[in-house]
Amino acid sequence: MADAANKYAENVAGKFYVDDQCIDCDLCRETAPANFKRNDDGGHSYVYKLNR
Repeated sequence: MADAANKYAENVAGKFYVDDQCIDCDLCRETAPANFKRNDDGGHSYVYKLNR
């Protein structure tokens, strides 16, 4: 289960986030490409935009 204490710093402020349990499966980027990006160096996704 996601843990806010372990969320990545790249995430935008808000109630949605990606934490350190991300396995870089690409599912979030495929289903919501307008909201998620990949950190190539870290090998994980993060939330970069929230729809308000």
